[in-house]
Amino acid sequence: MSRTSTFTARPGGVTTREVGTITGRIELETGEQDGVVVARVRYEGADEWYHLADQPSVGSAEAVHEALVGALSGPDSAPAPGEAAHGEGRGRDAADPAAGSFGGARS
Repeated sequence: MSRTSTFTARPGGVTTREVGTITGRIELETGEQDGVVVARVRYEGADEWYHLADQPSVGSAEAVHEALVGALSGPDSAPAPGEAAHGEGRGRDAADPAAGSFGGARS
């Protein structure tokens, strides 16, 4: 089972292996494949998915997803009209130390 959230990428964008940095409204999908957590991103509504440059390797898919949303989303990450925050109706936990540990953490 995978989970998807849509948000605005943090300032500076999100770095992928395939195309480098992507910016703007993006979708994050996190799931498990053969017992390993896999996360990928794409431009909102696009067909092609990209793998994060730094793939998370620890935690459940749910925990990794929450951490990635927090780490990769920008300060202006308001949901699109009619969409729940972060695609699941949950906000990010700014106090979570894991929120900045994936995908090129903010400094």
